[in-house]
Amino acid sequence: MFDILIELSTKSIKRLYYYSVTVFLFKKNSFKYSQRLIEILPAIIRTAQISIEKF
Repeated sequence: MFDILIELSTKSIKRLYYYSVTVFLFKKNSFKYSQRLIEILPAIIRTAQISIEKF
């Protein structure tokens, strides 16, 4: 019985670790891409406005 609890707690710790690393990497990358999107968004809007004005 005790071995099962140790194994379950070890699995839980590993899952928590992998979850934490995944969340950290996701937040880091999503912030980086959102910053890039904020930088290029005005250019995208300008291009769309120009193409609409041509029609």
